[in-house]
Amino acid sequence: MPFIPVDEGLEIVVQGHRDSVIIQNVFGWKTTDDLDQALADTIGDLLSGAYTELLGATSDSFHWDTVTVTDVRTVDGPQFVATTFDDLQGTDSANPLPYQTAGLISWSTNTRGRSFRGRTYLGLFCEDHSDGRNLSTDLKTAMGDFATVIVESGSFAVLSRFHLNPTPPPNTIPRDPGVATLITGSTVHPLWRTQRRRATRT
Repeated sequence: MPFIPVDEGLEIVVQGHRDSVIIQNVFGWKTTDDLDQALADTIGDLLSGAYTELLGATSDSFHWDTVTVTDVRTVDGPQFVATTFDDLQGTDSANPLPYQTAGLISWSTNTRGRSFRGRTYLGLFCEDHSDGRNLSTDLKTAMGDFATVIVESGSFAVLSRFHLNPTPPPNTIPRDPGVATLITGSTVHPLWRTQRRRATRT
């Protein structure tokens, strides 16, 4: 599938690891400014603050390593690694939950429709922050603080680039043009979830 540009869009990949297993979270950012190291560092600083809220419930065997920001407004857009985000390590020494067990934050915008909502799955938490099927109260509070950083930034966004073909087989179809829609609200879900893709990306 050809590259699909997103008007006013930057893609942010937060990457971490436990042993040889790589974990990623992907976010969008809406801006008309040029992407440079200073902007990448601003984004990295915000995300450093957000992820720090979660470290008390995160396994001490897990590290969040890097924030990479890519300009997706053009096919040859610049890319920078934030210098303000580096090796955030969990501090909880209890047994880690399985890799597939995750807390879920749903993101909303001021536009209705499936393409204007987002999800972030957060994992590598520990058993002492699980209350049966539910996240502990402390972890829900920490995830709420994480979400507040994202919403109050005023620039994190849902990037709409694909949707599912309604007829089999399920193929991705580009939205033309790509759209970046600012995140305006969040919901922290109380139950543990398992991540699943809503669209196949190739």
